[in-house]
Amino acid sequence: MGKIDTPSTFDAIVHLHLRGRRMHALVQDEEDWQALSDIAKRMLFWCGGSIHGCRCEGHEMRFAVQVEHASVGAMAHHISGAYAIHLQR
Repeated sequence: MGKIDTPSTFDAIVHLHLRGRRMHALVQDEEDWQALSDIAKRMLFWCGGSIHGCRCEGHEMRFAVQVEHASVGAMAHHISGAYAIHLQR
């Protein structure tokens, strides 16, 4: 029996959309941008891969990510969980 090729997300760039529950902007000032940058660096340390782009509009954050050894869900969890804690402070 031969090996069945399955599509891999490790080579592809995946578009990740994170949405907040509140309708006001998630990123409002330079402090929020710095926190998001620090969170993204920490996420890349733990999950690997790369971020090719980030765009924040209103209550949405959009990322273009490429995974290395973790799932897209793990990347989303690292970003959204840590940023939610930042917003609560």
